Amino acid sequence: MFLIINSIGIIIGAIYLISLIVGLIICRKQLFTEGFYFFLIMIISQVHSFFAPLYTNIVIDHYQKNGASGGLTLGQFVISISYMDTLINSIAFLILVIGFYRRWKRSSDGVNLSNNI
Repeated sequence: MFLIINSIGIIIGAIYLISLIVGLIICRKQLFTEGFYFFLIMIISQVHSFFAPLYTNIVIDHYQKNGASGGLTLGQFVISISYMDTLINSIAFLILVIGFYRRWKRSSDGVNLSNNI
C-alpha cells in the first residue's frame, strides 16, 4: 500500500513539474516576463523539494556535531530550513502578482486613453 501511495506522489510531482515547464514556455512565448520568472522560481522550488531531504539530514547532523551557530537551537534551525520553501514560493507569487498588476494597469490605461479620444 505504501509503495502505491509513494508512486502516486512521484507521478503527481512529475506532472506538476511538467506543468510548470509548460507554463514557463508559454510565458516565454507570450513575452510575460514576470510569469516566466514565476514559473522559473516555482521549478527551482520543486526541484529543491525533491532534493531537500537528501541534504537536510546532513546539515542537521553537522549542526548537532559542531554546535549552534548564530545562537539558534536545533528546533529553531530546523524550522528556519522548512521556511525556505515557503519563502521561495512567496517571492514567486509576489512577482506574479506584480506582473498581473502591470498588465492590468497597461490594459486599463489603454482602454481609458481610447475612450478619451
